[in-house]
This record gives sequence, structure tokens and C-alpha cells, in this order.
Amino acid sequence: MVSSRSVTDANLKASLDRMLKHQSNSASESTVIIAGAGASKPYGLPLGRELRDLVLKIRTTDSNLKLLKQFNISQEDFRGFRADLQMSAISTVDSFLEKRPTWMTVGKIAMAMALDGKENEEKLFPPNHPRDHWYESLWQSLNCNSWSALKKKRVRVVTFNYDRTFECYFCGVIANNLRVSRSKAAEWLTEEFVVHPHGTLGKYKGEHLHWMSMERPDQYERIKLASKSIVVISEANTKTAAFSAARSLLKASDNFVFLGFGYHSKNMERLGFPEISDTPKRSIYASSKGVSRYDWSHICKNVFRKPSIERIRWSSLSAIVSNVIS
Repeated sequence: MVSSRSVTDANLKASLDRMLKHQSNSASESTVIIAGAGASKPYGLPLGRELRDLVLKIRTTDSNLKLLKQFNISQEDFRGFRADLQMSAISTVDSFLEKRPTWMTVGKIAMAMALDGKENEEKLFPPNHPRDHWYESLWQSLNCNSWSALKKKRVRVVTFNYDRTFECYFCGVIANNLRVSRSKAAEWLTEEFVVHPHGTLGKYKGEHLHWMSMERPDQYERIKLASKSIVVISEANTKTAAFSAARSLLKASDNFVFLGFGYHSKNMERLGFPEISDTPKRSIYASSKGVSRYDWSHICKNVFRKPSIERIRWSSLSAIVSNVIS
């Protein structure tokens, strides 16, 4: 998880150098998975519109008002923010805050409150795992029987999601199968395997994401950490450390795999598209669920600079991963 808010440029550069070294020293093809909100949906996280609606449903109960007061947010201000969002005709909180930056602090606190508790470790493993369990498919496709073999794999993940369920799942299976401590696995995952251009709900250190976990901070600390780490679209830019890391990985990669991605024009531009598409012999695998035929044609021609990219016919995110990653 390389966050523009939580990692220094020097540390990020060192981590990126290690990533790119593995990319260049292996004869196998390198792959970057770019995950959007649809990739976290199977694990209980909301899509953009759903997050907006969760924010609108936050009630001004005594406990919530007490929490807001700790952040110096009055009941009047919170209700004003919620009313403006409701009447904005804007589908996501991100986009709303881009147009109404005066609500930035309140909006981030509200998003953190709405997402609090949505990272549920019980939903990552049997018997409560999702039917479309692409985390498991990726682990099986990597097919590593040692810690050193895993670190040599030329696969990396760029996720635009705030949640840390990916890190939590991989931390668990690495610790269990490769006999590596959770803290050591988490350090490698957050510094060398996963990039979060839009921040996270807090730095992941290998803790269990479960409401009964003894490692779980209290609600105020959880919301504070999350709201400070979240980066909305209007704050992100090409110069942030995380976006720089993402672009460097993409430039050095042979294959791109977009999972549950919305292809927001600003995000694509910050990743280096369409210029990055000009590299010859680069394969692009892109899921397009929810994207209209017209929009898909536009994306292919103007973002990927290809006449067309066949819509992936595989039935799920898991199937895409299983067919592409090896």
C-alpha cells in the first residue's frame, strides 16, 4: 500500500526501485492489476453511488453527534453537508467534494464513518467468502511454495479503493502457507506489492480486520486515521508519490488487467493514458461491466488507442485473473 499521505518520497523510491528490479530481472512477463470499486464489491465494500447513499443514511444519533463533536463538526454543519449532497444530483461523494471543496473535511469524516466496519475479515475466508473470490484466484495463480518465490513474481496491484481487504487476505495466506510473520508479510505487501493512489482507511500493519479483534483501535482513532489517509479525486494529481509509483509500474509492465474499473478520465490521465498505450506488444485485459457500448468504444479509441478491445467474456473477476495471471 503505497500511500501519498503515509510514505515519504525516499521510502517510496526505495520500494519502487525494488519493484522495478524484479520486473527487469525476470524473463517472464510482468503484469499490473488495476482495481476499481467493482473489485472490492464482492468483499462487502460499496460502489460509488452506494457509498454516497450510506453517507446520506448516517443518522444524527447521540453517539454519532458525540463522534462528530470530537472532530469539531456541529450537527448543523453535518446536516448542511448531507442536504447539499442529497440535492446535488451528483452520484459520488468524491465528485461532490471536487465541486464543493468547502465540505472536504466533513465529507471525508462522513465517508470514513460510512465505511467503518465494512472491512470484514470473515468475508475473506471460507465459509463466508464471496462466490467471485478473485483474491483467492490470484493467490492460486501465483502458485508460490516459498517466500522467496513469491517476492520474485512479476505481478503488482494498483488499487483505487480505500479498503485493505486485499492486504488482509494475502497477509493471512502468506503467514499460513509460507510461515512468514503477519508483520513481515504486511510490510512487503504495503511497500512493494500494492499501490493505493487514493489512499486507504489507515496504514495496514498486519492486524486482523474483525470487529472483535483486540488490535482494533477505538472508533475515534479509526475515523481519524481513515479521514487523514483518504485522497479524493480533486486532491490526487500526477505529482503525488503514489500516482508516480503507479505510472512507473505500468510503464515497466507487459500486461494490464483492469478489474471492476470505472475508467474515470482523470484517473486514466494520471496513470499515464493514453500515452502509455503506445508501447508495442502490450496486452490489455479490461472488464467492462456497466460500461455502455458507446463509452467502451470511446475508451478503446481515445484511452487505449486501439480500434477495439474485445469485451472479456469470462463470467467473473476470478475467471479473468485465472486466465491472465500465471
